[in-house]
Amino acid sequence: MSSEEFILGCDLGGSSLRVGLIGGDGTIGPTASMPFTIEADAYGRSEVDPSTWWEGFLSAAQMVARADPAAFGSIAAFAICGMTRTQVLVDSDGTPVRPAVTFLDTRTRDLASDIARETGIAEIDAYHPLARLAYIALHEPERFARAAHLLDPKDYLALKLSGIAASDPISLARLAQLDKRAAPIFDRCLKLLPALLPPCARLGPVKAGLADPLARLAGTPIYMTSNDTWTAVVGLGAMRSGCAYNISGTSEVLGMIGTSAAAADGLIAIDWENGFFQLGGPSQTGADVLAWLQTLLGPQTANMIAAVDDLPPHPNPLLFLPFLQGERVPFWNSDLRAAFLGLDRSHRPHDLARAVLEGVAFANREVLTRAEQAFASQATEIRFGGGGSRSASWCQIKADVCQRPVVTAAHDEAGLLGCAAVAFAGLGRYPSLEAAQQRLTRSGKTHFPRDQHRMRYDALFNVYQRAVSADIDLSAALAAVPRPANTSR
Repeated sequence: MSSEEFILGCDLGGSSLRVGLIGGDGTIGPTASMPFTIEADAYGRSEVDPSTWWEGFLSAAQMVARADPAAFGSIAAFAICGMTRTQVLVDSDGTPVRPAVTFLDTRTRDLASDIARETGIAEIDAYHPLARLAYIALHEPERFARAAHLLDPKDYLALKLSGIAASDPISLARLAQLDKRAAPIFDRCLKLLPALLPPCARLGPVKAGLADPLARLAGTPIYMTSNDTWTAVVGLGAMRSGCAYNISGTSEVLGMIGTSAAAADGLIAIDWENGFFQLGGPSQTGADVLAWLQTLLGPQTANMIAAVDDLPPHPNPLLFLPFLQGERVPFWNSDLRAAFLGLDRSHRPHDLARAVLEGVAFANREVLTRAEQAFASQATEIRFGGGGSRSASWCQIKADVCQRPVVTAAHDEAGLLGCAAVAFAGLGRYPSLEAAQQRLTRSGKTHFPRDQHRMRYDALFNVYQRAVSADIDLSAALAAVPRPANTSR
């Protein structure tokens, strides 16, 4: 295979859009990143204009084309992955009928509770697409009536490139697999589902008439990936039975891969195609918690985090419950809130930093424990990617807390490499996705769990689980406290 052939990959995450060229041997060429912000207001409203993603994609593609015109002219295919649980409604012409509802939005919790009670489907919560679509149908009936397709963000970009509205059954599983007891709103929502193509399927060619530099690529095939988690797992080399994955970006995603279907309370169980099944899913808090911590501790936070593992733990244990924006997996509770437990006057800022890193790691262990029990086997390792994996201290803490080896990647572009593996396999350059994954991905450093920390973390994890149980009740009580009037819809 020629080393001069490239895939143009795009990874649309919660805090940035990345575009880059990847060669057939896994070499990463020029990349460009366009940052943006997704936030929720005090009433749980979180929306984004989808056109900002397309504008960012065009700008990033222009930057990559300028950086290496020859390589850009050797693009063999496109592949795009992106954040999920974000609803983009478009009309029959592909134009958004309203802003996209992001994964942070929790406005629908009361309506979701009503739907869950009426239908008996407990999984319908504030993060569920059915509840969000029902909310739009109730408050914006004219816009809802104009909607022709429900898309994920990656699908919207692919629609702009190809003119074809489609998605995959993994990204839209929560709606596509929904029990039909949710009628009558379910029937209307089901009609919004676009064609669902399996990952690695050829979507179609890039259409003519796009702005430069994309105009030069008219006719280039576009391959369907799946959500950013699925694609990054491929890019980390973790699409293997018995392997766990952890992707730490704006939100934290952890799961385990098996070769047979299994189920665990609070975890998402999805057939990931190619003979693999996953148990796990996204939380509401990931590496973004470090940005929040910096607002409390100031600009020295990064230094504190880097030095956490060099300092002994405080003799008085400090526990952090990391539910700053509610929680998805495994509690699915938008009212759940964060807390420090055990805080006293002797604790210093670096103790809070350690507690925050440990708190997210305990959340990881909760998910991993449930997945391992369901699969009746232990994960051989945790492949760790995303912004959080750049912190050696956090990698080691996760290894110690979860008591599993944590393996980082030799690169920071798991999503783009996953896109490349899909596209090269689709083009037939490799005989399978597994073969492409093996050839394109490389591991970095392995952080092994340290026996001297096992007893402490086992005891703290036990307290963590008991504290979460209490926090669920207390957070519900806080949510019932009267609020000022909500002036935003």
